[in-house]
Amino acid sequence: MSPSSLQPLPIDQIADQIVQLSRSMAKGECPARAVLQAPTGSGKSTRVGAMLVDGGAVNGDVLVLQPRRMAARMLARRVAYERGTKLGTEVGYQVRFDRVGGKDTRLWFVTEGILLRRLLASPELRGVGAVVFDEFHERHLDADLGIALLSQLQRTKRPDLQLWVMSATLDHISLDDWCPPEQRLESHGRTFPVEIEHVRHEPKVSVPVWMHAVAGLREMIANRQVEGDALVFMPGRYEITKTLAELKSAKWAKGMDLLPLYGDMRPEDQDAVLADTGRRKIVVATNVAETSLTIPGIRIVVDSGLARIADYDPKRGLNTLMVEPISRASADQRAGRAGRVAEGHCLRLWTAANHSARSAQLAPEIDRLDLSGAFLSLAAAGYGDLGALDWVEKPKAGRLEHAVETLVMLLAVEAEGEVMRITEVGRQMAAFPVHPRWARVLVDLAFAGLGDVGCRLVALAEGRGIWASKNGPDFNGRGGASEFVTADDDSDLLPMMRALDGAIARRFDMQWCRERGVHAGAAREAAELVRQLDRVVQGLVYDAEVVTPENEWDAVKRALLAAFPDHVAVKRSAGSLACSLGDGRSGKMKDGSLARKSSLVIAGEIAEISGRDVSVVLGMLSAVNEDDLQAVWPQRMRVTNEDRFDPRSKRVVRFAETRFGDLVLRSSAGDGADRLVAAEILAAKVMAGEMVLKNWNDRVEQWIARVQCVANHLSELGISPIDDEARQMIITEVCEGGYSQRDIKDRDVWTALRNWLSPEQRSAIDYYAPETIKLENGQTAKVRYSEAGVPEISMVLQRLYDIHRHPTIADGKVPVVVHILAPNQRPAQTTTDLGAFWTTSYEAVKKDLKGRYPKHEWR
Repeated sequence: MSPSSLQPLPIDQIADQIVQLSRSMAKGECPARAVLQAPTGSGKSTRVGAMLVDGGAVNGDVLVLQPRRMAARMLARRVAYERGTKLGTEVGYQVRFDRVGGKDTRLWFVTEGILLRRLLASPELRGVGAVVFDEFHERHLDADLGIALLSQLQRTKRPDLQLWVMSATLDHISLDDWCPPEQRLESHGRTFPVEIEHVRHEPKVSVPVWMHAVAGLREMIANRQVEGDALVFMPGRYEITKTLAELKSAKWAKGMDLLPLYGDMRPEDQDAVLADTGRRKIVVATNVAETSLTIPGIRIVVDSGLARIADYDPKRGLNTLMVEPISRASADQRAGRAGRVAEGHCLRLWTAANHSARSAQLAPEIDRLDLSGAFLSLAAAGYGDLGALDWVEKPKAGRLEHAVETLVMLLAVEAEGEVMRITEVGRQMAAFPVHPRWARVLVDLAFAGLGDVGCRLVALAEGRGIWASKNGPDFNGRGGASEFVTADDDSDLLPMMRALDGAIARRFDMQWCRERGVHAGAAREAAELVRQLDRVVQGLVYDAEVVTPENEWDAVKRALLAAFPDHVAVKRSAGSLACSLGDGRSGKMKDGSLARKSSLVIAGEIAEISGRDVSVVLGMLSAVNEDDLQAVWPQRMRVTNEDRFDPRSKRVVRFAETRFGDLVLRSSAGDGADRLVAAEILAAKVMAGEMVLKNWNDRVEQWIARVQCVANHLSELGISPIDDEARQMIITEVCEGGYSQRDIKDRDVWTALRNWLSPEQRSAIDYYAPETIKLENGQTAKVRYSEAGVPEISMVLQRLYDIHRHPTIADGKVPVVVHILAPNQRPAQTTTDLGAFWTTSYEAVKKDLKGRYPKHEWR
């Protein structure tokens, strides 16, 4: 296809502005930065890179960054087709495991992670003249990191490097300080109206989401006769498979092309969604179809409103992959897919009220994901001062600190505040395109002469799961994956490596893999990564001294421990898969793990996964022992003796514990707890209401309230109130010598309580805060004291006749609160001035009560 025969796209209308701005950048007439806002479907992804190449002002290659491998591959194919060239000549792509292009390639479509690898290899990015950040509104971590690095590079050593940021929307993105306003271009795109419809009631949770989606499609296509192809958004591959299965059994969908679309598909299968077969098609996709790629013919969108969203919890040190509601911005992107070729329809499987309550935008990955890998790349590239980078949005302090601490733990960097200095080990780790933890495993095994083992292990850990079943392999049945297990295996990693070796030896034969539950595509990808990692290993150990261990698998386990000390777990009981980890965390071994019989394991992965419920799952487990921990982390091993309450025996006992950090590996309980410590523990339980002292009764509480009263009003006596701290000290004295509830429940408390005060102070309490008082009319009243020490009496009204002076205590300093009762003993009035009561309120009270109690005396 020649450029003159290209289908016009909205972006073409500003092609001259793009080329002219690029030329001004090349001449140094303006900063080499630009922002281009254009909606999805405007052609920016396919055309802007080519415009920069054809404009002739870019000195070097043009890199167009894509957030997804699928988009990079498909866009490169499309642009090569549009330009009438063979893919890999003028136009190429590079993603993980796959590179098509050569020395003559000028326009590269690459994933954002590839840019970071190129920066490591060439910190000044020689040979590259322009970098285009496509779909920047998605705020992927590598894109934020890349723009921070390249902005600093441009400011210091490469002012000629053109940086272009393209985004479907600039909402919630602050680029005002990054780019001059006159260098912000906008293409309005070409869209058609989309009728958006929400369901009237929230779908029943008991009905799977794919059933709701298929019902919505049937209503659109079969009942309303809406024209055009359909795009259904589902959160993941599992839901896509279920949706397609339902569609294949639906009579109204007969004769239609039913196509999946997700990131892990083979490239040729992904291309099928773009092909025009002349038949109506329904594409069921994950959020990969939200941006970058425009699928021709789509006029119907059915949106589940869900996506699997990756996150990282630094407090618990685990990755999460949860099905969560998408943001309003993502929903708008999805709906817009129906309006690219004509008027469209979008059915949202959630209510309008639900939509209004959703977040406006998904948080940037820099605020969600583990940053340790990104920071290692920065340190290795010479950008270790995190505070000096030109961040679009700087990482939050907690996540930044956690990532730096992880790298320090791995011995990859030395750090002072936000400034990191790469170590020799860190530089070796940075050469590997894997997470820093796995890079540390590779470094350790390489210098132990086990680089081949390390490459296979890490390739399997970093890639897609090698087992075809979503639930993992069945090691217990005959045939299948059990072929890769031996009787002595106590690690899930061993059969994984054997399965990979077998798949490689048989050239990934589909039948052989299927019979053994091996995912042939995942095995092929792992084998490619093994080759990449092995090249790095060979360069690392060339001319280096290699020390071969006596036991190879011990070396592997200890390499894992060096990288994952916080992934050590202890089984809670022999018959359970539940485990305890450090920092109070807990999780569950993956079902069928070969390490399930071991009481002490290390997990290669810890993830919080949502399904029918949410669970923390420990995967890729290997059995370890205390000798392994001692060999790798002697500074974390300690033995403690601690007196604690044992809920099993319901006694305070002495626990002798062996700990790895704060994780208890072994514990034994016995007698010998310190007498005073035991008393303090029991007292704390009494205070918390978990234990009872039978003799701590109302009389005791009244005594404490009387002390409170005197302390409040007669400070000159020097009597302190019995507050919570004093209570606990008194109760501790009562509990001394006891070790259980049985020991203390019947103990005398009165002696300890009265001994808290001197004899003189006790006499003062009896005098100034008496238990009874004599009233003016000769009646005797029992005084009760509130918790705050307020004195109170309660008397039937008739017994208060002839009292004109209000009763007091504490030498007349404290008036007694008088609760005046009706003849039925229920409160009728409360006063702290009886004299005033007789002259003001009495007649009204009398009028109210006399009619009900006429036989009583009324004056």
